[in-house]
Amino acid sequence: MACLLFVGCGKSGPPGTIPVSGTVTLGGKPLPTGAVHFSTADRGRSSATKVSGGSFATHLVPADYAIAVTADAQPERVDEATGTLIPPQRLVPERYMSPKTSGLKAPIDAKAREATLTLELMP
Repeated sequence: MACLLFVGCGKSGPPGTIPVSGTVTLGGKPLPTGAVHFSTADRGRSSATKVSGGSFATHLVPADYAIAVTADAQPERVDEATGTLIPPQRLVPERYMSPKTSGLKAPIDAKAREATLTLELMP
């Protein structure tokens, strides 16, 4: 698993935020759908953004973030015949669904004008 960060010039967003964009791959292939969750315990901040076609974009307040990635092939649902709850079918391994276990981190620098992340997940 890897998280690469590149900084450069970017578009402005809400005051005090940095534009952050990137890609998410699973086993080398773009994650078709899902969400990237950013959280930081030191400031108690969290944010999430959608993944579409392996790409995402958001604006974040500069901080050191732990990252989680979630994606379901099929959402939780109720079996109409039995009335039992059928759990969702996950696209990503469970370890990536928590910022505490994913191993994915991204320092977003206040001096940066833009950040680009590459999140490489392993099956």
